[in-house]
Amino acid sequence: MNIRFVEAHKTKDYKKINELYLKAFPVEERVPFWLLKWKSKTVNTHFYSIYDDETWVGFIYFIVFNDFLFILFFAIDENYRSKGYGSEIINKIKDMYVGCNIVLNTEVVDENAPNNADRIRRRRFYDKLGFTETGYRITVRNKIVFDYLLCGESFEPDDFIALVKRYVGPVLWFLLGMEKHYKNSIKRRDDE
Repeated sequence: MNIRFVEAHKTKDYKKINELYLKAFPVEERVPFWLLKWKSKTVNTHFYSIYDDETWVGFIYFIVFNDFLFILFFAIDENYRSKGYGSEIINKIKDMYVGCNIVLNTEVVDENAPNNADRIRRRRFYDKLGFTETGYRITVRNKIVFDYLLCGESFEPDDFIALVKRYVGPVLWFLLGMEKHYKNSIKRRDDE
C-alpha cells in the first residue's frame, strides 16, 4: 500500500468525492458540499483526496487548531473497504500530526437504530486504532447523538468550540448562534 494525500482542489475528483460523501453520510449529518470546498481553502482546514499509488480510494476532511485535530468527514470508496485502507490512512494522519489530540464523532451505539450494526463496526474500527471515549456527547439538529472519540491526551469542550469557531469564522458563528448551540449541545454522558 502506498497511500498518498492530494489536496482535493488539485484533483479532478470532486465528482467522485461528492458521490461518496452523499452515499456515506446521511443527509442530516451533511453540510452543503460547496461549503466544504469553500472552507477547505482556509487556514488549518485540510480536504484530501486519497490514493493508493494512482488508484483513488476515498477522502478525508479535517481541521487542525493548536494541538487539536478534528476529523469531520472520512470515507473509503465501497470497493476498497475492509482492505486495510482506513487503518493505514488514520495511522498516516497520526504520523503527520504527532502530538495532536485527534478527535472525531461517531453515532451513539443504539440497538433501536436501523444502522446499529454499522455503528458498532465503526466503533470497533476506531477502538482498534487507539481511540477512546471522551465521556462527551453532542446532539446535532436536536436528533442525532454522537460520541466524541479521542486518540491523544485530552479533550476539552472549550478547545473544540474554539476550533469550530475558528473554522466557521466570527460572522457565521454569530449569525448562526453557534456558541449557544455548542454550549448547550456538548454534554457529559453522565449528565444525560
